[in-house]
Amino acid sequence: DVYNLYDPFMRTGSNMCFTMDKYHAQATDRYHFYATMLGAGVLGLDTKEIEFGNCLTSWDPRDCDTIIASPELNMQIVDENEDAEPITTWALEKVYKSMDRKGRRGLLLLPASVLTSLGKVEQLRHDITESNLLDTIVLLPANLFPKTNISTTLILLKSNRSKNDPITFADFSSFFLD
Repeated sequence: DVYNLYDPFMRTGSNMCFTMDKYHAQATDRYHFYATMLGAGVLGLDTKEIEFGNCLTSWDPRDCDTIIASPELNMQIVDENEDAEPITTWALEKVYKSMDRKGRRGLLLLPASVLTSLGKVEQLRHDITESNLLDTIVLLPANLFPKTNISTTLILLKSNRSKNDPITFADFSSFFLD
């Protein structure tokens, strides 16, 4: 069960349907902010945790037990060293570093390339695996999202895994959408 959800890349606010208590989200544009506020009000959720803000400058999972991160797949950001990096790499690192709370889960929708990329992403994969946080990887079909043909993957991290828990792999990449 998801009681307190952090949705840092909120677009439509549809992730609020997964929470049973608090929905903490950040919107970078007014359209999605107001649409999410309206939806939360209809569902009877408290709207004080829905912010018009930018998770790139104010990442704040607070006391949330679940983080759902689905950043723009083609977006680049400039880090503190003035180097450009994919926002998906930034999001993977932020969720990984936020897994310090017992019982916390992180669900990321990222390009499938994060499973094979070198450099910073390779080190993050190593750290996540060594920390025993990796629970599930789901490969999704290409062309699943409008405006991009990037193959994507869902990655589920859990902070309360035992050493004997298996990692689940599911390959839906060959499924076709009509």
